[in-house]
Amino acid sequence: MKVQLAIQMDAPVLTEDVKVLLFESIRELLLNVVKHAKTQSARVKLFQQDERSLQIIVSDNGVGFDPASVGANDGNFGLFSIRERLSLIGGRLDVDSSPGKGARFTLTAPLAIKKPLESMPCAQPDEIDPIDVDPLIKSDGKIRILLSDDHAVMREGLARLLGQETDFEVVGQASDGQEAVELAGKLLPDVILMDISMPRMSGIDATRVIHQRHPDIRIIGLSLYEEEERAKAMLDAGAVFYLTKSDPPADLKAAIRSCMREKSGAGTENAESLPLKI
Repeated sequence: MKVQLAIQMDAPVLTEDVKVLLFESIRELLLNVVKHAKTQSARVKLFQQDERSLQIIVSDNGVGFDPASVGANDGNFGLFSIRERLSLIGGRLDVDSSPGKGARFTLTAPLAIKKPLESMPCAQPDEIDPIDVDPLIKSDGKIRILLSDDHAVMREGLARLLGQETDFEVVGQASDGQEAVELAGKLLPDVILMDISMPRMSGIDATRVIHQRHPDIRIIGLSLYEEEERAKAMLDAGAVFYLTKSDPPADLKAAIRSCMREKSGAGTENAESLPLKI
């Protein structure tokens, strides 16, 4: 695919989290062009809207679509919606498209984060006695989930996505592999969502350690990349699923619930279509 790039501003000053968010968003939109627009070209334009924000426009002359038919958590927008991710930093996504007339996506992001990201309430490790926690039986019936990703925007977006489900509870967040190992032992979650590429200890190494120490914890590997070698390494380390961050939210939710069905002996028949599962 040919991408025409136009940059009409000096290099913007952005935090690392915002850089990653914008990179992933543009990547997903360009993948959508390849998969759905039925055209071999796209345009990306970056410019400063005003002194406080920048805009990135991704457009194509493909088949177009009806924006009203795309839900907030539609799979075409990756693991969770680009719109939701941008809203976490005070940005927004505007969509202009119609059948037969191409598509135009405008991403607006602040040059400075409006306010610090606030973590969703979760249990603190020091408040939990591992001896008192049974990872298989919970009094409220919720699936306890630990998030492990070195990017705060990704963790907060995942926490908000999963928080919409009445049977999920995000009990902690780790920013690297070593912290994931420590929190796994203290919180004993049912499921860990593990990013592969993290500092101090990779997600693959963290998965191997956690699986050896706590075989009842189910680990789902997450990555930006759909590579067989990465997937095999994650699964060999002890993960039960490997998903890319551009997979539909429904796949992630199904994988989490499938982990608990497998624990209880109910099987994984409803998750047979999920990619790269044991």
